[in-house]
Amino acid sequence: MTSRERIYAALEGREVDTIPVAPLFWGAEYGWKLTGLPLWEVLHGPGDMGMKVLEAIEDRHHPDWVIPTHGSSHRLEGKTYSHEDQAHVYFIDNSSGEEWVFHKEGHWLLPKSQIGKARMDHQGANIDPPRNKAEADEWLKRTHPHLDPPSPPLTEEGNEGAMPQDEPNSSASQTCEQEASRVWRKRFPDKFLVGSVHPVFAGLAYSM
Repeated sequence: MTSRERIYAALEGREVDTIPVAPLFWGAEYGWKLTGLPLWEVLHGPGDMGMKVLEAIEDRHHPDWVIPTHGSSHRLEGKTYSHEDQAHVYFIDNSSGEEWVFHKEGHWLLPKSQIGKARMDHQGANIDPPRNKAEADEWLKRTHPHLDPPSPPLTEEGNEGAMPQDEPNSSASQTCEQEASRVWRKRFPDKFLVGSVHPVFAGLAYSM
């Protein structure tokens, strides 16, 4: 039984060969401990840091699902490490010569000239908070148009409203497993892939 088959079977109440393991890994601190990369590289370095963390989680824990932790902002591209102290790491922009500062506790990376200036408030970048579900749905549609609502499950005759079929490759059952990156599917062919929208709803929560 593959990991993907195991989780589908468990979700559908069928017998499994062993209990599926699906822990939620979150936070860059664990990512840098697993990869051995500096925290600022995991958060802001070049390359596919999200994949590196996922591969490190797979190598150590062998979970049955793959759930994204985070991706890099890539804001360190074109910048060279200068030095660090107990609380900060300093970089120099290769083009402008401007100094950038990474805060080890807060995880932010800013030009030194911007430190101390207000960047955004807890209201979600000065947006008016939604007052009801309709306004919240409109906000999500406007700010995250790629998040399409999942299709309703199909019956064997193609009608809406039935439970997904047993086979994980059926179109109905695939609605349970959100569309994930093709790169992830190629790298983890037998895993249950989880699409994650934590940042989206965290932003919405901050705005309410």
